[in-house]
This record gives sequence, C-alpha cells and structure tokens, in this order.
Amino acid sequence: MVYRRSNLVVFVVCFHTLVSFVAASPVPPLEKEVAHRIIAEYEGMRLVDVQVAIVLEGEAPSKGFTAKHASKVIYIARRLEEGGRYRRRACEIVFQHDREYGWYLKVVRSSDLKDTIEIWSELCGCIRIG
Repeated sequence: MVYRRSNLVVFVVCFHTLVSFVAASPVPPLEKEVAHRIIAEYEGMRLVDVQVAIVLEGEAPSKGFTAKHASKVIYIARRLEEGGRYRRRACEIVFQHDREYGWYLKVVRSSDLKDTIEIWSELCGCIRIG
C-alpha cells in the first residue's frame, strides 16, 4: 500500500512539472526560412521574388493591446510600378505568434457587405474567415 501511494505521488509531481514546463515553454524564434515562405504566400509571389534581410524580435502594440510574441521582418520584394516595370523594394511586416497558428500574418479586409480576416500561418497555411 505504501509503495503504491509513493508511486502515485511521484507520478503526480512529475506530471505537474511536465504540464508546467509545456505551458511555460518559450516561443521559438521566427526562422528566416519560415518568414520567407509565409511572406511569399502573403505577397502572392514565387520564393525567388522575395528575400528576407532581417528578423527582429519584440512586441507589437495594436489598438490598446500588446502582443508579447512578435517579430518585425524586413525584406525585399518585386513590385510592379507604373509603366509595367518591376522594381525590387524594401518592405516591413510584423508577424505574431500563438499556439494555434505558430508564426502568422493577418490582414482584415472590409467591403460594403462584410469584413474578412485573412491569415497566412506557419502551422495552418492560408485561412480566410468571414
């Protein structure tokens, strides 16, 4: 009887420690390769048309709320200019992270009839809500 109780206590302590570790596990940094793939999907471009230069880790304030897990990415992408010429331009975009999507970009689009949220994510791909 004492042997079984001690095993149960050890199991409960180990399980609690494991759950605490998983819940408090740090967010992985945004890898350039992941940012590159997501930006190419977001821009509707081929991978060769996008080059990621810098990934900066930080926080992202937005309308009275601060996302604790965010990264700003500075990249070069081809842009169509007036006259039909393409030119490589520097761009910046902010990624956010959560458990459901991993690293992601989001855009809210409004029309006369409804709003739509588009998400390009590491774990779920491209999603349209609305």
